[in-house]
Amino acid sequence: MSERIESQESVEKPRGALFVIWNRADNTFLLEHRNDKSPYYPNMWNFPGETAESTDADIESTVLRGITEECGFTPERGELHSFMDGLHKQPHAPGSVKVFLIEVSDAGRVKEKPEGERENAGMKWATLAEVEELIATKQFGFGQESFLDDLKAYVAKAEAAI
Repeated sequence: MSERIESQESVEKPRGALFVIWNRADNTFLLEHRNDKSPYYPNMWNFPGETAESTDADIESTVLRGITEECGFTPERGELHSFMDGLHKQPHAPGSVKVFLIEVSDAGRVKEKPEGERENAGMKWATLAEVEELIATKQFGFGQESFLDDLKAYVAKAEAAI
């Protein structure tokens, strides 16, 4: 099970970022399928993420670069939202990652790279119920189930505000 670090004081800076891309139009979330050669969680689903690089000015730059590389579009900084306090600790690696939510109104904005040009085995849009099924059947990696309740609460609050 993954743990969440409630205070950023215990960590100098996140070692990377996860990006939860929410297509609000049909209430689905973009998932990445790890390929069978992946050293961590092969053949499993997860929310995409990116490791921080020394050239990234800040963690938001890591997210913007990662989404551009993995999903084929670049959101504006104003489109990055946080729905949970603290950082997410992934069970396979030292350090923690910051989790961001990016809301899109058009799933067509995401352009998956052709096979051979991408690091993953593919992507798909899934409902929260489908994510829960992947968790229940042990097909969801990186301990990301630990922040699913926070994500559900954020979505419910956003939908109630309409």
